[in-house]
Amino acid sequence: MDQQTCVLILGSMPGQKSLAESQYYAHPRNAFWPIIENLFAIDREAPYRKRLQLLNASRVGLWDVFSRCYRPGSLDADIKKQDAEHNDFNGLFQRYPNIRYVFFNGKAAEQAFGKVVNMADYPRIVFTGLPSTSPANASFSFAQKLAQWQQIKAVLPDE
Repeated sequence: MDQQTCVLILGSMPGQKSLAESQYYAHPRNAFWPIIENLFAIDREAPYRKRLQLLNASRVGLWDVFSRCYRPGSLDADIKKQDAEHNDFNGLFQRYPNIRYVFFNGKAAEQAFGKVVNMADYPRIVFTGLPSTSPANASFSFAQKLAQWQQIKAVLPDE
């Protein structure tokens, strides 16, 4: 993220594959990077740092609700919330005042965020839930996920 970031995508916490590779959405069946490729023409096969750089250039940042948690496996439902630590969103929103839209990658991220942040305290920010890109979210097809995720592209100001 930088001072131009106006959209923030929040996940709950990276899964095992992502943690092992130190990359957001590293699981090969996660739809995140294919969706980003469709929205921003960022090659999902490009090196990870390049993908992040291009996403940032599009004024989109990535972060997680949890800074630390215990979860056996990669399912959000398995996060041990009683021991989880949340990221500092007040500090984040102060450091990046141009963030106007927060999109949640799945209900787990949205619900966890809502338990620690009073969204009404940030009236300048629009908070929107999106279907999870996780392969565990089989109730939505790729096309259905992509259609919902188009909202991100729609809120970005024209260059």
